[in-house]
Amino acid sequence: MWITAVLVVVVLGFVGARSFFIDTLATRLDIGDPAAGQMVDSLSEAAPGNRNVHLLAGVYYEKTFDVEDLDRSLAEYQKAAELDPSDYMLWMAVAEAKDRIGDADGAKAAFERSLELAPNYADIQWAYGNFLLRQGHQDQGFPLIARAAAADKKLAGPAVSQVIQMSGGDLATTQALLGRDPGVNAALTTALVALNRYDDALRAWSGIPAEMRQGDYLQTGQDLVNSLIGAHHFRAAAIVAADLTQDEADKPSVGQVTNGGFENGVKVRNAGPFEWQITEGAEPQIGLSEAQKRSGRYGMTLIYTFRPESSRQVSQQLAAEPGDRYRFSAWYKSSLKTDTKFQWQLIDIVNGKLVATTAEMSPTDAWREVSTDVVVPRNVDGLKLMLVRTGCTSSACPATGMIAFDDISLTKE
Repeated sequence: MWITAVLVVVVLGFVGARSFFIDTLATRLDIGDPAAGQMVDSLSEAAPGNRNVHLLAGVYYEKTFDVEDLDRSLAEYQKAAELDPSDYMLWMAVAEAKDRIGDADGAKAAFERSLELAPNYADIQWAYGNFLLRQGHQDQGFPLIARAAAADKKLAGPAVSQVIQMSGGDLATTQALLGRDPGVNAALTTALVALNRYDDALRAWSGIPAEMRQGDYLQTGQDLVNSLIGAHHFRAAAIVAADLTQDEADKPSVGQVTNGGFENGVKVRNAGPFEWQITEGAEPQIGLSEAQKRSGRYGMTLIYTFRPESSRQVSQQLAAEPGDRYRFSAWYKSSLKTDTKFQWQLIDIVNGKLVATTAEMSPTDAWREVSTDVVVPRNVDGLKLMLVRTGCTSSACPATGMIAFDDISLTKE
Protein backbone atom coordinates (compact mmCIF):
# COMPACT_ATOMS: atom_id res chain seq x y z
CA MET A 1 0.00 0.00 0.00
CA TRP A 2 2.82 2.40 0.79
CA ILE A 3 4.20 1.84 -2.73
CA THR A 4 0.83 2.94 -4.19
CA ALA A 5 0.84 6.06 -2.03
CA VAL A 6 4.32 7.00 -3.18
CA LEU A 7 3.31 6.55 -6.85
CA VAL A 8 0.26 8.81 -6.33
CA VAL A 9 2.46 11.52 -4.79
CA VAL A 10 5.00 11.25 -7.62
CA VAL A 11 2.32 11.41 -10.31
CA LEU A 12 0.54 14.36 -8.67
CA GLY A 13 3.86 16.11 -8.25
CA PHE A 14 4.65 15.63 -11.92
CA VAL A 15 1.21 16.91 -12.94
CA GLY A 16 1.56 19.93 -10.68
CA ALA A 17 5.03 20.72 -12.01
CA ARG A 18 3.81 20.31 -15.58
CA SER A 19 0.87 22.66 -14.94
CA PHE A 20 3.19 25.23 -13.37
CA PHE A 21 5.55 24.96 -16.35
CA ILE A 22 2.71 25.47 -18.84
CA ASP A 23 1.32 28.41 -16.85
CA THR A 24 4.76 30.00 -16.80
CA LEU A 25 5.17 29.60 -20.57
CA ALA A 26 1.68 30.85 -21.28
CA THR A 27 2.09 34.02 -19.22
CA ARG A 28 5.66 34.85 -20.28
CA LEU A 29 5.88 33.83 -23.91
CA ASP A 30 6.92 36.62 -26.26
CA ILE A 31 4.26 36.52 -28.99
CA GLY A 32 6.48 38.63 -31.20
CA ASP A 33 9.03 35.83 -31.44
CA PRO A 34 9.03 34.13 -34.91
CA ALA A 35 8.64 30.74 -33.22
CA ALA A 36 5.78 31.89 -30.99
CA GLY A 37 3.04 30.48 -33.23
CA GLN A 38 4.42 26.97 -33.06
CA MET A 39 4.80 27.24 -29.30
CA VAL A 40 1.23 28.53 -28.90
CA ASP A 41 -0.16 25.60 -30.86
CA SER A 42 1.96 23.13 -28.87
CA LEU A 43 0.74 24.59 -25.59
CA SER A 44 -2.89 24.40 -26.77
CA GLU A 45 -2.48 20.69 -27.52
CA ALA A 46 -0.63 19.99 -24.28
CA ALA A 47 -3.03 21.85 -21.98
CA PRO A 48 -6.51 22.22 -23.50
CA GLY A 49 -7.96 22.89 -20.04
CA ASN A 50 -5.62 25.75 -19.13
CA ARG A 51 -7.25 29.19 -19.39
CA ASN A 52 -3.90 30.97 -19.63
CA VAL A 53 -2.95 28.92 -22.66
CA HIS A 54 -6.19 29.86 -24.44
CA LEU A 55 -5.80 33.50 -23.41
CA LEU A 56 -2.29 33.51 -24.86
CA ALA A 57 -3.53 31.91 -28.07
CA GLY A 58 -6.31 34.48 -28.32
CA VAL A 59 -3.83 37.33 -28.00
CA TYR A 60 -1.41 35.73 -30.47
CA TYR A 61 -3.98 35.15 -33.20
CA GLU A 62 -5.39 38.64 -32.65
CA LYS A 63 -1.96 40.17 -33.33
CA THR A 64 -1.06 38.28 -36.51
CA PHE A 65 -2.88 40.88 -38.66
CA ASP A 66 -4.34 38.01 -40.65
CA VAL A 67 -8.11 38.39 -41.00
CA GLU A 68 -8.53 34.60 -41.09
CA ASP A 69 -6.99 34.35 -37.61
CA LEU A 70 -9.65 36.59 -36.03
CA ASP A 71 -12.10 33.67 -35.76
CA ARG A 72 -9.40 31.53 -34.13
CA SER A 73 -8.63 34.37 -31.71
CA LEU A 74 -12.31 34.64 -30.75
CA ALA A 75 -12.58 30.88 -30.23
CA GLU A 76 -9.56 30.91 -27.92
CA TYR A 77 -10.93 33.82 -25.87
CA GLN A 78 -14.30 32.05 -25.59
CA LYS A 79 -12.63 28.86 -24.40
CA ALA A 80 -10.69 30.83 -21.75
CA ALA A 81 -13.93 32.47 -20.56
CA GLU A 82 -15.69 29.09 -20.39
CA LEU A 83 -12.86 27.72 -18.25
CA ASP A 84 -12.94 30.75 -15.92
CA PRO A 85 -16.39 32.35 -16.29
CA SER A 86 -15.96 34.70 -13.29
CA ASP A 87 -13.11 36.72 -14.82
CA TYR A 88 -14.53 39.95 -16.27
CA MET A 89 -11.38 40.59 -18.32
CA LEU A 90 -11.88 37.36 -20.27
CA TRP A 91 -15.44 38.36 -21.16
CA MET A 92 -14.19 41.79 -22.19
CA ALA A 93 -11.68 40.06 -24.48
CA VAL A 94 -14.51 37.98 -25.94
CA ALA A 95 -16.58 41.13 -26.49
CA GLU A 96 -13.78 42.96 -28.26
CA ALA A 97 -13.04 39.87 -30.42
CA LYS A 98 -16.70 39.64 -31.45
CA ASP A 99 -16.68 43.34 -32.23
CA ARG A 100 -13.66 42.85 -34.49
CA ILE A 101 -15.47 40.27 -36.63
CA GLY A 102 -18.64 42.38 -36.82
CA ASP A 103 -20.82 40.44 -34.36
CA ALA A 104 -22.34 43.47 -32.62
CA ASP A 105 -25.07 41.54 -30.78
CA GLY A 106 -22.58 38.98 -29.49
CA ALA A 107 -20.17 41.71 -28.47
CA LYS A 108 -22.90 43.55 -26.58
CA ALA A 109 -23.87 40.40 -24.67
CA ALA A 110 -20.25 39.71 -23.71
CA PHE A 111 -19.71 43.32 -22.64
CA GLU A 112 -22.85 43.10 -20.49
CA ARG A 113 -21.51 39.93 -18.85
CA SER A 114 -18.15 41.62 -18.16
CA LEU A 115 -19.84 44.71 -16.71
CA GLU A 116 -22.08 42.52 -14.55
CA LEU A 117 -18.97 40.88 -13.06
CA ALA A 118 -17.12 44.18 -12.50
CA PRO A 119 -19.67 47.03 -12.46
CA ASN A 120 -17.28 49.54 -10.88
CA TYR A 121 -14.16 48.91 -12.96
CA ALA A 122 -13.14 51.79 -15.22
CA ASP A 123 -11.61 49.66 -17.98
CA ILE A 124 -14.81 47.76 -18.77
CA GLN A 125 -16.90 50.94 -18.46
CA TRP A 126 -14.58 52.65 -20.92
CA ALA A 127 -14.44 49.77 -23.40
CA TYR A 128 -18.20 49.13 -23.33
CA GLY A 129 -19.03 52.84 -23.45
CA ASN A 130 -16.90 53.33 -26.56
CA PHE A 131 -18.45 50.26 -28.18
CA LEU A 132 -21.92 51.70 -27.59
CA LEU A 133 -20.87 55.03 -29.09
CA ARG A 134 -19.64 53.28 -32.22
CA GLN A 135 -23.00 51.55 -32.43
CA GLY A 136 -24.77 54.92 -32.24
CA HIS A 137 -26.10 54.47 -28.69
CA GLN A 138 -24.83 57.74 -27.24
CA ASP A 139 -27.46 57.81 -24.50
CA GLN A 140 -26.04 54.55 -23.13
CA GLY A 141 -22.38 55.03 -24.01
CA PHE A 142 -21.64 58.46 -22.54
CA PRO A 143 -22.82 57.62 -19.00
CA LEU A 144 -20.39 54.69 -18.96
CA ILE A 145 -17.56 56.86 -20.29
CA ALA A 146 -18.38 59.49 -17.66
CA ARG A 147 -18.20 56.83 -14.91
CA ALA A 148 -14.88 55.59 -16.26
CA ALA A 149 -13.44 59.12 -16.41
CA ALA A 150 -14.56 59.77 -12.84
CA ALA A 151 -12.97 56.53 -11.62
CA ASP A 152 -9.68 56.89 -13.49
CA LYS A 153 -8.13 60.35 -14.02
CA LYS A 154 -6.07 59.04 -16.94
CA LEU A 155 -9.28 58.45 -18.91
CA ALA A 156 -10.71 61.93 -18.31
CA GLY A 157 -8.55 63.53 -21.01
CA PRO A 158 -9.49 61.09 -23.81
CA ALA A 159 -13.14 61.29 -22.73
CA VAL A 160 -13.15 65.07 -22.94
CA SER A 161 -11.39 65.01 -26.32
CA GLN A 162 -14.04 62.67 -27.69
CA VAL A 163 -16.95 64.78 -26.54
CA ILE A 164 -15.43 68.12 -27.53
CA GLN A 165 -14.86 66.79 -31.03
CA MET A 166 -18.37 65.38 -31.23
CA SER A 167 -20.05 68.50 -29.79
CA GLY A 168 -18.06 70.97 -31.84
CA GLY A 169 -16.38 72.26 -28.72
CA ASP A 170 -19.58 73.10 -26.84
CA LEU A 171 -18.72 73.32 -23.13
CA ALA A 172 -22.30 72.90 -21.86
CA THR A 173 -22.83 69.79 -23.98
CA THR A 174 -19.55 68.29 -22.85
CA GLN A 175 -20.40 68.82 -19.18
CA ALA A 176 -23.94 67.55 -19.69
CA LEU A 177 -22.64 64.31 -21.23
CA LEU A 178 -19.65 63.69 -18.96
CA GLY A 179 -20.84 65.37 -15.77
CA ARG A 180 -18.91 67.76 -13.56
CA ASP A 181 -16.55 65.38 -11.82
CA PRO A 182 -13.30 67.13 -10.78
CA GLY A 183 -11.27 64.92 -13.11
CA VAL A 184 -13.51 65.82 -16.03
CA ASN A 185 -13.27 69.54 -15.23
CA ALA A 186 -9.50 69.31 -14.97
CA ALA A 187 -9.28 67.55 -18.33
CA LEU A 188 -11.66 70.14 -19.79
CA THR A 189 -9.42 72.91 -18.49
CA THR A 190 -6.40 71.43 -20.23
CA ALA A 191 -8.27 70.76 -23.47
CA LEU A 192 -9.78 74.25 -23.64
CA VAL A 193 -6.43 75.91 -22.99
CA ALA A 194 -5.02 73.97 -25.94
CA LEU A 195 -7.84 75.47 -28.02
CA ASN A 196 -6.99 78.98 -26.71
CA ARG A 197 -10.44 79.17 -25.11
CA TYR A 198 -9.25 80.74 -21.89
CA ASP A 199 -12.59 82.00 -20.55
CA ASP A 200 -14.13 78.53 -20.91
CA ALA A 201 -11.01 76.99 -19.37
CA LEU A 202 -11.40 79.29 -16.39
CA ARG A 203 -15.04 78.26 -16.01
CA ALA A 204 -14.09 74.57 -16.09
CA TRP A 205 -11.33 75.20 -13.53
CA SER A 206 -13.79 76.90 -11.19
CA GLY A 207 -15.83 73.69 -11.15
CA ILE A 208 -13.05 71.85 -9.29
CA PRO A 209 -13.54 71.96 -5.48
CA ALA A 210 -11.26 74.50 -3.82
CA GLU A 211 -9.45 71.95 -1.66
CA MET A 212 -8.64 69.80 -4.70
CA ARG A 213 -7.16 72.73 -6.65
CA GLN A 214 -4.28 72.82 -4.17
CA GLY A 215 -4.01 69.03 -4.09
CA ASP A 216 -4.76 66.55 -6.87
CA TYR A 217 -5.05 69.22 -9.55
CA LEU A 218 -2.29 71.60 -8.50
CA GLN A 219 -0.28 70.91 -11.67
CA THR A 220 -3.33 71.54 -13.84
CA GLY A 221 -3.71 74.93 -12.15
CA GLN A 222 -0.04 75.80 -12.54
CA ASP A 223 -0.18 74.92 -16.23
CA LEU A 224 -3.30 77.09 -16.57
CA VAL A 225 -1.58 80.05 -14.88
CA ASN A 226 1.43 79.77 -17.20
CA SER A 227 -0.82 79.53 -20.27
CA LEU A 228 -2.89 82.55 -19.21
CA ILE A 229 0.23 84.63 -18.58
CA GLY A 230 1.65 83.57 -21.93
CA ALA A 231 -1.58 84.72 -23.58
CA HIS A 232 -1.47 88.03 -21.62
CA HIS A 233 -4.56 87.27 -19.53
CA PHE A 234 -3.08 88.49 -16.26
CA ARG A 235 -6.29 89.03 -14.30
CA ALA A 236 -7.45 85.48 -14.98
CA ALA A 237 -3.95 84.20 -14.16
CA ALA A 238 -4.01 86.03 -10.82
CA ILE A 239 -7.38 84.48 -9.95
CA VAL A 240 -6.11 80.95 -10.62
CA ALA A 241 -2.80 81.66 -8.84
CA ALA A 242 -4.80 82.73 -5.79
CA ASP A 243 -6.66 79.39 -5.92
CA LEU A 244 -3.30 77.59 -5.70
CA THR A 245 -1.93 79.65 -2.79
CA GLN A 246 -2.58 78.40 0.73
CA ASP A 247 -1.56 81.48 2.72
CA GLU A 248 -4.22 84.18 2.40
CA ALA A 249 -1.60 86.93 2.69
CA ASP A 250 0.25 85.56 -0.35
CA LYS A 251 -2.79 85.32 -2.61
CA PRO A 252 -2.49 87.76 -5.53
CA SER A 253 -5.34 90.19 -6.11
CA VAL A 254 -6.13 92.28 -9.15
CA GLY A 255 -4.95 95.87 -8.66
CA GLN A 256 -2.73 95.14 -5.65
CA VAL A 257 0.91 94.54 -4.77
CA THR A 258 1.39 91.11 -3.19
CA ASN A 259 3.26 91.08 0.14
CA GLY A 260 4.06 94.77 -0.12
CA GLY A 261 5.00 94.84 3.56
CA PHE A 262 7.37 91.84 3.23
CA GLU A 263 5.75 90.13 6.22
CA ASN A 264 5.67 86.77 4.44
CA GLY A 265 9.28 86.79 3.33
CA VAL A 266 10.75 86.85 -0.16
CA LYS A 267 12.14 84.03 -2.30
CA VAL A 268 15.33 84.02 -4.31
CA ARG A 269 14.24 80.84 -6.12
CA ASN A 270 10.91 79.33 -7.19
CA ALA A 271 8.83 82.42 -6.48
CA GLY A 272 5.26 82.37 -7.75
CA PRO A 273 4.37 84.41 -10.84
CA PHE A 274 2.82 87.23 -8.77
CA GLU A 275 5.34 87.20 -5.92
CA TRP A 276 8.48 89.29 -5.57
CA GLN A 277 11.07 88.21 -8.13
CA ILE A 278 14.70 88.62 -7.06
CA THR A 279 17.41 87.59 -9.48
CA GLU A 280 20.45 85.72 -8.25
CA GLY A 281 23.83 87.37 -7.78
CA ALA A 282 26.26 88.76 -5.25
CA GLU A 283 25.41 92.45 -5.44
CA PRO A 284 23.43 93.91 -3.79
CA GLN A 285 22.85 91.78 -0.71
CA ILE A 286 19.06 91.49 -0.38
CA GLY A 287 17.18 90.31 2.69
CA LEU A 288 14.56 91.03 5.32
CA SER A 289 15.38 93.25 8.28
CA GLU A 290 13.65 93.70 11.61
CA ALA A 291 15.75 96.81 12.23
CA GLN A 292 14.84 98.53 8.96
CA LYS A 293 11.04 98.54 8.94
CA ARG A 294 8.32 101.14 8.84
CA SER A 295 5.49 98.88 10.05
CA GLY A 296 4.90 95.24 10.85
CA ARG A 297 7.88 93.02 11.61
CA TYR A 298 10.04 93.31 8.49
CA GLY A 299 11.30 95.63 5.82
CA MET A 300 13.46 94.67 2.84
CA THR A 301 17.04 95.95 2.59
CA LEU A 302 19.46 96.15 -0.32
CA ILE A 303 23.11 96.61 0.68
CA TYR A 304 25.67 97.75 -1.90
CA THR A 305 29.36 97.34 -1.21
CA PHE A 306 30.99 98.61 -4.40
CA ARG A 307 29.45 98.55 -7.86
CA PRO A 308 26.08 97.32 -9.16
CA GLU A 309 26.97 96.86 -12.83
CA SER A 310 25.61 93.31 -12.51
CA SER A 311 22.96 94.49 -10.09
CA ARG A 312 20.32 91.99 -8.96
CA GLN A 313 16.82 92.90 -10.06
CA VAL A 314 13.76 93.30 -7.82
CA SER A 315 10.37 93.19 -9.52
CA GLN A 316 6.79 91.97 -9.27
CA GLN A 317 4.19 91.13 -11.89
CA LEU A 318 0.82 92.79 -11.23
CA ALA A 319 -2.66 92.19 -12.59
CA ALA A 320 -4.72 95.33 -13.13
CA GLU A 321 -7.98 96.47 -14.67
CA PRO A 322 -7.52 97.93 -18.17
CA GLY A 323 -8.08 101.69 -18.28
CA ASP A 324 -8.30 102.07 -14.48
CA ARG A 325 -6.39 104.65 -12.45
CA TYR A 326 -4.25 103.62 -9.48
CA ARG A 327 -1.91 105.29 -7.03
CA PHE A 328 1.41 103.59 -6.46
CA SER A 329 3.20 104.24 -3.17
CA ALA A 330 6.45 103.00 -1.62
CA TRP A 331 8.23 103.97 1.59
CA TYR A 332 12.02 103.94 1.77
CA LYS A 333 15.14 104.89 3.73
CA SER A 334 18.49 105.32 2.03
CA SER A 335 22.15 105.89 2.90
CA LEU A 336 23.34 105.23 -0.64
CA LYS A 337 26.31 107.08 -2.02
CA THR A 338 26.09 106.99 -5.80
CA ASP A 339 25.58 109.13 -8.88
CA THR A 340 22.86 106.83 -10.14
CA LYS A 341 19.16 107.42 -9.50
CA PHE A 342 16.98 104.74 -7.92
CA GLN A 343 13.30 104.78 -8.89
CA TRP A 344 10.28 102.48 -9.06
CA GLN A 345 8.81 102.06 -12.52
CA LEU A 346 5.64 100.36 -13.78
CA ILE A 347 5.94 98.85 -17.24
CA ASP A 348 3.28 97.65 -19.68
CA ILE A 349 4.13 93.92 -19.76
CA VAL A 350 2.74 93.37 -23.25
CA ASN A 351 4.46 96.24 -25.05
CA GLY A 352 7.34 97.00 -22.68
CA LYS A 353 6.38 100.67 -22.53
CA LEU A 354 6.81 102.82 -19.45
CA VAL A 355 3.47 103.55 -17.78
CA ALA A 356 4.57 105.40 -14.64
CA THR A 357 7.69 106.21 -12.62
CA THR A 358 8.36 107.66 -9.18
CA ALA A 359 10.69 110.49 -8.33
CA GLU A 360 14.32 109.78 -7.51
CA MET A 361 14.86 108.29 -4.07
CA SER A 362 17.50 110.55 -2.52
CA PRO A 363 19.30 109.70 0.74
CA THR A 364 17.23 110.07 3.91
CA ASP A 365 17.54 108.86 7.48
CA ALA A 366 13.78 108.96 8.02
CA TRP A 367 11.15 106.94 6.21
CA ARG A 368 10.00 108.84 3.13
CA GLU A 369 7.25 108.11 0.61
CA VAL A 370 7.55 108.13 -3.15
CA SER A 371 4.41 107.81 -5.22
CA THR A 372 3.00 108.19 -8.70
CA ASP A 373 -0.32 108.04 -10.51
CA VAL A 374 -0.80 105.02 -12.75
CA VAL A 375 -3.19 104.86 -15.69
CA VAL A 376 -3.35 101.33 -17.08
CA PRO A 377 -3.51 101.16 -20.90
CA ARG A 378 -6.93 100.07 -22.12
CA ASN A 379 -5.59 97.12 -24.08
CA VAL A 380 -3.59 95.41 -21.29
CA ASP A 381 -4.28 94.02 -17.83
CA GLY A 382 -0.73 93.36 -16.63
CA LEU A 383 2.02 95.62 -15.31
CA LYS A 384 5.55 94.93 -14.15
CA LEU A 385 6.75 96.81 -11.08
CA MET A 386 10.54 97.23 -11.16
CA LEU A 387 13.21 98.86 -9.05
CA VAL A 388 15.49 100.58 -11.58
CA ARG A 389 18.58 102.78 -11.56
CA THR A 390 19.20 105.45 -14.13
CA GLY A 391 21.58 108.33 -14.75
CA CYS A 392 24.91 106.51 -14.47
CA THR A 393 27.80 108.84 -15.36
CA SER A 394 30.28 106.02 -15.94
CA SER A 395 30.27 102.39 -17.02
CA ALA A 396 31.22 101.30 -13.49
CA CYS A 397 28.30 103.15 -11.87
CA PRO A 398 29.52 102.50 -8.30
CA ALA A 399 27.24 102.53 -5.26
CA THR A 400 27.78 101.92 -1.57
CA GLY A 401 25.38 101.93 1.34
CA MET A 402 21.90 100.67 2.06
CA ILE A 403 18.38 101.31 0.82
CA ALA A 404 15.36 99.82 2.60
CA PHE A 405 11.72 99.47 1.52
CA ASP A 406 8.43 98.83 3.27
CA ASP A 407 4.69 99.29 2.78
CA ILE A 408 4.66 99.18 -1.03
CA SER A 409 1.12 99.41 -2.40
CA LEU A 410 -1.10 99.96 -5.41
CA THR A 411 -4.49 101.49 -4.67
CA LYS A 412 -7.37 101.99 -7.08
CA GLU A 413 -8.56 105.60 -7.32
